[in-house]
Amino acid sequence: MKNTKKPLLHETSFQVWINNKSPNTVQTPLESYGYVFLKEIPVPLFGNLRLFYKRDTEEIYLQRLDGSLKLLSGGGSGGGATGPTGPQGPIGPAGTGATGRTGPTGPTGSTGVTGSTGVTGSTGPTGATGSTGATGSTGATGATGATGTDSIFYYQDTTPNFPIVGDKWMHSDTGILYYYVNCHGNQEQWVQPY
Repeated sequence: MKNTKKPLLHETSFQVWINNKSPNTVQTPLESYGYVFLKEIPVPLFGNLRLFYKRDTEEIYLQRLDGSLKLLSGGGSGGGATGPTGPQGPIGPAGTGATGRTGPTGPTGSTGVTGSTGVTGSTGPTGATGSTGATGSTGATGATGATGTDSIFYYQDTTPNFPIVGDKWMHSDTGILYYYVNCHGNQEQWVQPY
């Protein structure tokens, strides 16, 4: 035998609300008090009635044509439906004590007289420029000296043989540099420079 039991109204409405992920949004003051619009029920010759779900009490209401609400399910049985809570009245302005009056600012004193500037002394005359002396004659060029002998640079660990005056020798082991010079006009030898 086929089960013909009809579901309760709140079960049907609740199922509609759960399955419908994007119900038509109806701008109504009820939304401000926690009511969620579920669906509209067409009523011939009168228009549409609206179903609402109240979150905090889990109740389903039918909004009549005159705007009043009728409880359909949840929240007990019998009795008239609870109307929406009226809006909160405006908060009165906060009173403040009067601010004391600020006294006037006294007048600014007058500026004293500026003293006179002293006289600037005169600039003394510039002395005359002296005459430029004559340029002296250029002296004669001296004779060119004789060309010296070419010196030799030695880098070795033994004393060079047959050096001449002006030669240089760096000892390859010690790194000391020597010059071959004429001492006292009659003696030639290797010396270290200072």
